[in-house]
This record gives sequence, structure tokens and C-alpha cells, in this order.
Amino acid sequence: NCLVSEDHVVKIADFGMTRDIYLTDYYRRGDHGVLPIRWMPKESIEAGFFSYESDVWSYGVVLWEIATLGHHPYMGLSNLQVCDFVMKGGRPNLPEGCDSLLATLMKKCWIRDPASRITFQGILDMLVDKVADDFKEVSYY
Repeated sequence: NCLVSEDHVVKIADFGMTRDIYLTDYYRRGDHGVLPIRWMPKESIEAGFFSYESDVWSYGVVLWEIATLGHHPYMGLSNLQVCDFVMKGGRPNLPEGCDSLLATLMKKCWIRDPASRITFQGILDMLVDKVADDFKEVSYY
């Protein structure tokens, strides 16, 4: 969930597990409860394992949503089809006309091996010289 303040500062938060308000975006799986399948990497789908590395994958999907102006990830696939697709190495298609920096960043977020994925510090390092100084003053950075 991306929260946007009055002065357009975006903060990332997760309320997805607190209420079942978007059940079509989630897939119930055993004792794991409600899971955001369309934002999860293979290791999370397969073993219910969540980490900073899986958060990086999810961040890449959020970037994809922003680049597509809010399209639903894996449009046209059911949640079960998304699971199968990701388990076989699938990722969202890069948006047409996507900025090369953003495309590179998404690809680095979606590296199959969690240990090889870019870190959040790596993401900051890629983006820090692209943002205005006032952003640095109001952000977590």
C-alpha cells in the first residue's frame, strides 16, 4: 500500500493482512491465511518464506504498477495461474516505453535467486542522484 501525504510524499505500508477488503487480489493457502500472490516471489509462494529480499520483489511489482498507471499485475491470469507462472520463472512484462532506469531497477528486483536481488540500499544508490534535495529532507533516506 502506498500512502500519499498532502505534500505528495509517498510512504509504503502494509495493511493487506489486517482486513479482507480486496479478496480478489489474494489467494487463500492453507494456514498462511490471505496472501498477496501477485506481489510475491517464488520463495514466498513455494514455502511461505518472507524476507527483505521478498519485499524487494514486491517493491518491483509496485514500481510496475506505477509505470503502468495502476494496472493489475498479471492481468488476465487467475491467482493459481500467477502462482504457476512465477514458480516457472515468470515475471510481469516490462511496460511499453518504460524508462531504461526503471526497467533496469524492476529487473534487478525480480532476480530469481533472492541472494542475488538488488537490496533496498542498492535501490537507494541507483535513485539518489535522480531525486530533488527537498525529497531527501522529508524522506526516510
